[in-house]
Amino acid sequence: MLTSEPLPVEKQVRDPVSAGTVNGQGSFIFKAKKVGSDTILSQIINMVTNAQNSKPPISQLADKVSFVFVPTVMILSIITALAWYNFGPQPTLVHMIVAATSVLIIACPCALGLATSISTMIGVGKAANHPLAQALISYALAEKPSSDFVPDVSEFESLTGLGVEALHNGTRMLLGNEKLMRQYGVNVKEVEQRATGWAQDANTVVYFSIDDNVVALLEY
Repeated sequence: MLTSEPLPVEKQVRDPVSAGTVNGQGSFIFKAKKVGSDTILSQIINMVTNAQNSKPPISQLADKVSFVFVPTVMILSIITALAWYNFGPQPTLVHMIVAATSVLIIACPCALGLATSISTMIGVGKAANHPLAQALISYALAEKPSSDFVPDVSEFESLTGLGVEALHNGTRMLLGNEKLMRQYGVNVKEVEQRATGWAQDANTVVYFSIDDNVVALLEY
């Protein structure tokens, strides 16, 4: 994220990683050598904050124009409403509201652009929390306290569009969709038939297999 590589960069043991870097696949243990305000990401945030607080001349001019423009538009809208209310045709109240609203909408179209960009930004941000992973973690933590929910796994790997794979005491564990199970030769038909058909009606089914045997189904 910080250096804008188009593809993930492979890291070796003892290679440095920066705060804010996203681990695409696998798992690793890292040591924090810089925390808080000493991290690169924190310094970037401070620079952005300072840039936002300092306004260039063109921005100061825009603020001055807005200081006059906004009250002027509102006054014109009120004058328009009064004019239609006193001199407009029947029904006067309807024409008054339509005319006043039209002045506000036409004179201030930037409100729509601001609302659209903000809603898009929030939507993209929320989409970056994987919904299935968060649901599974919440369910697991509800079943067991967080202190007990630390499985000892090795060779963990996140498989994009499929799920995750790991070894536990030398046994392979898979958690993901049907495509992942079929890729490793895991038979899912038998367990789906024993599930009395509810899996076929689900929007999303997550399979959990141990040693190539499905031991759990999670339905969304």
